Formats: sequence, structure tokens, C-alpha cells
Amino acid sequence: MFKAFTIMLLCLGTQFFSVPPLAAQESDSTIEKAKKLAQMLSSKDTPYLRVVKGKKNSRLETACVTFENLDTGLSVTLVSAVHIADASYYKLLQKHLSAYDTVFYEGVKPDGPRTDLMTLVSQLQTALKDVLGLTFQPEQMDMKKKNMIHADLKASELEAMVKKNGIPLLPNQDLLKMFGPMVQAGLRMLAPNPGQEPNALQLLIQKRLKGVFAEALSKGIQLYDKFKKPEDKLRDQMLIGSRNKVVLGLLKKAIAQKPNGKFAILYGGAHHPDFEKHLIADFGMQKTGTVWLPAWRIDGSEATPTLPKSKPTKAPKSKTKKKKKTVL
Repeated sequence: MFKAFTIMLLCLGTQFFSVPPLAAQESDSTIEKAKKLAQMLSSKDTPYLRVVKGKKNSRLETACVTFENLDTGLSVTLVSAVHIADASYYKLLQKHLSAYDTVFYEGVKPDGPRTDLMTLVSQLQTALKDVLGLTFQPEQMDMKKKNMIHADLKASELEAMVKKNGIPLLPNQDLLKMFGPMVQAGLRMLAPNPGQEPNALQLLIQKRLKGVFAEALSKGIQLYDKFKKPEDKLRDQMLIGSRNKVVLGLLKKAIAQKPNGKFAILYGGAHHPDFEKHLIADFGMQKTGTVWLPAWRIDGSEATPTLPKSKPTKAPKSKTKKKKKTVL
């Protein structure tokens, strides 16, 4: 959340594709083919956000990337989340997550008074949501479902790490504190009044800004990773490494109870490359498929999307030709 939101602020001026998850209970020859396919997929870098551009409409999409142990049937899907999106996206995401035994989700929960910085970030997110005509994840999703498990640090734990390492929680934090209120006021001026539909000009601004922020989210993380400084790497260890460690610990316990279970990790895309490394190296898993979900309709229209249908892996056809029956 923190990295993605920072990138969106820094960049303020600037069909479903699916490989179906592979079943573990198939013939030996099918399993061998599945393993070769998984090895090929695992050798490729995984994007967790992308912008799909069409003639009539464009959209920001988030990835659900599945990793499997093809010998045991264990499955873990890395579900990339955005915290502001179309309401239809969250309905689709909720339906998608209902198919998993357990979903580990992110969220640094406050366990004390909120700092001025976090209050400002929250206010900016709200203003941005209103300008873009989007909705908040907590308002649209039921995170109290039986299979949903909160897996993250407490705010006090994160603050303790920040103090211990002596680096700010966000890059350019002082600039954000200085200019954040001005940015917030500017966004408020662009947003429609509460309860009112946006006018033609506001719809045009909404479309342009959606495009800018969608590009920022899909490409900004890679750019950030290329040019980050030593203190940024240390910040990533706090904001990504330490929080991922919490999730992986809970995942290990869940797998011990259900070795062939179907699990999901619902976190921001910046966390998933690290998760991916651990799933392959520590859990002996292989990448077997990707499903893309539409998060933002950039052109302003919001159709009701549907989940792509997963096709079962078919056993290879026998090469033995059937003999024609002779009719007497």
C-alpha cells in the first residue's frame, strides 16, 4: 500500500489472459508435461499489474498468479490488490477469493493514536478516490468471511522498526507533509460534490487521471526498483520483507494442517516478487497459471466483469489408432 500510494503521488504529473491452474491428480505423462510448462512459466518475470488498451476502452488489471506443488496438490495464489478500484472489481474479487481454503490479507492495523502522516495519507487517498470515481476496498469487501485471515504487522510494530532504522516511513516524506495539504485541496476542487454525478469536464479529468495513475501503478514499481537508494532498500525490508515474513509464517502453519490445501495471499503487487521467490525456494512450488481481473475502467464506464472459466487439464490423447469394425 505505502509504495504504490507513493508512486501514484510522485507520478501525479505524468481480456483476461488465463493459463488454467494444473491439476495434480492426472496421469504420469500429463504431470511431466505440467512440470515442464511450470518450469517455463517460472523462468519468466511476473507482472502483477498491467494496463490493457483497447479501441473503445482501456483498463487497469490485477493478476492472480498460481503456484503449485504438482506432487502434493498444494496450491498458493498470489492475488495482487489495489485499495481503490471499481465497485464491480471488489465484487468479482470477493467471489474469486471464496474458492480458497484460506486467504491471508494485508492491512497495517492501528493499535494506538494515528500519526499526522498517516492521517494525511488517508485524507489524500480519500480525495484521490473521489476524483477518480472509485471505491475503497474496506467499504466494498467483507473481510470477516471464515476463510479470511488478517496477516500483517500492527502499526506500533511498524513504527518501532522505523525508529530503530532511523529512516522515514515514505520516500520524500518531508515534501509530502509540506505539499500534501495543497495536493488534497486541489483534488477536492476537481472532485464532484458529495451525492452529485460528475459533469462532462469532471468526467474528462477523471478519465485522464485514471490513465496517468494506472500507468504509474503498472510501471512505477519497476522504475522505483531501478533507481532506489540504499535507504530505499532498507525501507523495503521493513515495509515488504518484515510483513511478508508474517504471512509466510502463517502459511507454513496452514500447510502443516492441510498439505494439499488451496491458499491465497491478498497483498499489494509490490510484495509478490518476494513471495514468489519464497514459494519457489522454500516451498518447492512452481508457477502454473495467471488470471487477470479488471480493477479500473479507464474510460469511465463500469461494466460488470465475470470470472474467466478455468478449463481442466486434459490427459494426452492416445496415439494408437482405433481399428475399424468390419460390418458383415
